[in-house]
Parts: sequence; structure tokens; C-alpha cells
Amino acid sequence: MKKTLMLLLLALLSGAGVLWLVARGSGYVLVNYGGYQLEMSFWTALLSLLLLILLLRWGVAVVAWLLRAGGVVQWWRQRRQRSAMSRREQGLTALACGDWPEAKRLLVSASGQPLLESDRLLAARALHGCCEQQQALALLAPALEQRQRGALLLAAQLSEKPQQLIAWLEPLAQAKKLPAEPLQRLCAALLAAGKTAAALELLPQLNNAAAEPLYRRWWAVQSTALDDAKQLQRSWRSVPPALREQPAWIADYARRLVAVDEPIEAEKLLLKSLQSQLKRSQRHFDRDCLAALTTLPESGLNKRLRALESLLQQQPDSQLAYTVARLCQQGQLWGRARDFANQALALESSPAVHKLLAEIHLQLGDSAAAAEHFRRGLELALSR
Repeated sequence: MKKTLMLLLLALLSGAGVLWLVARGSGYVLVNYGGYQLEMSFWTALLSLLLLILLLRWGVAVVAWLLRAGGVVQWWRQRRQRSAMSRREQGLTALACGDWPEAKRLLVSASGQPLLESDRLLAARALHGCCEQQQALALLAPALEQRQRGALLLAAQLSEKPQQLIAWLEPLAQAKKLPAEPLQRLCAALLAAGKTAAALELLPQLNNAAAEPLYRRWWAVQSTALDDAKQLQRSWRSVPPALREQPAWIADYARRLVAVDEPIEAEKLLLKSLQSQLKRSQRHFDRDCLAALTTLPESGLNKRLRALESLLQQQPDSQLAYTVARLCQQGQLWGRARDFANQALALESSPAVHKLLAEIHLQLGDSAAAAEHFRRGLELALSR
């Protein structure tokens, strides 16, 4: 309170002093320049000088504000950034809708700004949608040099060259940073490049549905390259147990065993598979397993026939009866072959059964019956 009274008192005294000075005389100021004279009172000149100083100070402050952050330059930058963000949002909408030309126009234009990783990826994806893979790869080049994960994954979608896919994706797979779909493509590229061992290391990371066709490709390459039974069995153990239980896989493995002179092991495996199918109460026995049985050598044929006849008694099946008839034909057991072929025909008529019966009747010397079965088999084949 006292401080306020003191300030008020000083202000009154200062005002009184100024009035006293003005009352004593106004004085004058004369400015003479270039033939021009300007005359004014002292107090007017003093007030004009103070106003000029204030204007100059304010002018300098405005110029400094315009030049430093927060001025026109910053405003212009913010305006450009807002424009780029708006185009980016519109580009994202076009990208989500699959409008690739519009996404390219917006995103590639917006990518003219200093690029973030996400901007590069979005612009490259839009170019990929427009089938401009080379331009997309050129845009991703700086990110690829830095081995950025997103750029590597997108670049892998832009190229079909196995070596490029391997170079981009294999480091991510080793670090276990690769999603399922790129991992599947990497395994396919490794198999195409002949790197079966590297592919086999990665395949267990995939689920069975995605891995099965790749395992089939691996097995086709691996098994045909082996001519030793032990190596073949070791490769077979590398196949997941769920796949090793499938009849189609077992049939193919049995054929490979026969090729490396292991028919006894192949026969055991096939008969065991058929027994398992019987226990699972499958409606029909697997055709691949039954067909593989006909590729076995004639040694042990009687044992094989007894096992198959037992299965046929427990579950009548046309394809099984046909297979038994084929085996009897191989052993030149023509009477039994005819009986089992007729049983197969009674269960299901097919061109293959009629052809087999025709061949058997020819061996038995019944040309008329053979001709009849040939005719019926041909009619049945043409009607399908």
C-alpha cells in the first residue's frame, strides 16, 4: 500500500514538473536541410522523436518475427506440411480402396517432401499397384540400403527373382522377424535356387497347411537325388509326423523305397497304412497306396495277397478288389484274377475294371467275353 502511494506521489510530482517546464516556455527546434526548413516547438519535436523511436523499434521487431521461427517462413512450411498431410490422407484412402492410379498420384506427389519410412512404403505400394515395379524399387533403394524391415518386405513383393528374394528376406528369417506369407515365399525361392537344406530349416516355422506344398517340393527334389536307403530314411524323418501319416505321402515314400531296393520295407509301410485306414473306418482305401502295391516286385506276392484279401473281407472296396485282381494278374493267377475283377465290377463299374477283365479273358481264351468287356469299357469311358 505504501509503495503504491509513493508511486502515485512521484507521478503527480513528475506531472507537475513537466507542466511547470511547459509553462516557462515552449522553445523551438529548427531543422534546415537542402533548402527546406522545418520549425516546431521543442515539445512537439520531443514527442515526434519518441514516436519515431517507438515505430523503429516495432518495425525491427516485426522484421525479426518474420525471419525467425514462428514467422512467415514457418507459416509457409506449416502450410505445405498440412497440404502434404491432406494428400497423404487422401492417398491412404485411395490405397485402402484399391484405387492404384489415384493413390499413386497423391502419395508419390506427397513423397516429394522429406520422406519418412512410412511415406516411402506407401508410395512404393501405390506404384506396385500400378505395375511400376522398377520405379517402386528405385523409391525404396535408400531404405533397402539401410536394411529397413518394412522396405525389405515390400521389395520382396515387387520381385520374382529367387536370388533377390533370398538376399532380402533370409536375414529377417534368421532373426525370426518374417511373417508367414513372406516366409513361405522365401522357402519357395530357396527351393527354386536348390538350397534345400536352408529351406528345410525354415519350413517348421510355417503351419502345416502352408508348409505341405513346400514340403512336397522339397521331398520331390530330395528323394529323387538320393540312391541310398539310409539317406532316404533320414530325409523321410525330416518330414513332419502329420504328413508322414498321410496315405499319399506314404505311397510316394514306398515308391522311393522300391527305387533304392527296399521293397520289403515299402510293403510293410503300405500294408500298415491300409490297416490304419481300416481302423479309421474310411469309406474307401487310398488309391495311391493301392497303386503303389502294384509296383512291388513279385517276391512275397502270396503274403501280400493274403493280407489284402483279409482287408477285402473286412471291408469290401472296389479299388481294393481291383488291386488284388491286378496282383493276381502279375502272378498269372488268372482264375483268381477273374474272380476279384468281377467282385470289383460288382462293387463299382469303371473302364479300368472292364479293361482288366478283357485282358484276363484273353489269357483264359474267351475272346467273346474279352470283346464284350472292351466294348462296355469303351462305352463307359465315352459316357463320362
